[in-house]
Amino acid sequence: TMMESLASVAKGNETVEWACSLPHIAQGKTLMVSRGVQCQDQLDPVGVVASIVPFNFPIMVPMWTVPIALTVGNVVICKPSEKCPMTMNLVAKLMKEAGIPDGVFQIINGQVEA
Repeated sequence: TMMESLASVAKGNETVEWACSLPHIAQGKTLMVSRGVQCQDQLDPVGVVASIVPFNFPIMVPMWTVPIALTVGNVVICKPSEKCPMTMNLVAKLMKEAGIPDGVFQIINGQVEA
C-alpha cells in the first residue's frame, strides 16, 4: 500500500541520517592504560559489502546496509530483486548526482544467476 511504501522510505531515511553521524561516533578510541602504554581501538573498512535486496522491501533493506557501509569506507555491490529493480537504480542515479565516485556503489541487475 501507499502507507507501507512511505513508511519504508521514512525508515530508510532514519538509517541514512544515523549513518551521517558515524564519522563522529565511530572514531575509535585511545586509552592510556599505564605510563607510556596505550591501548588503541582502530576501525578499518571491510572492503566490499554486498546487499541482496528482496522484492518486498526494495528500499528499506538496502538502506539498512548501504549508507552505513559507504560511510565507514567500504564499497557496495547491490543486487536488487529482478521484480523491482528500478528503486535501487534510482538510488544509484541519486548517489551519482550527489557525487559518489564511480565504482563505489555498483548495481548488478538480473535474476538468480546474477
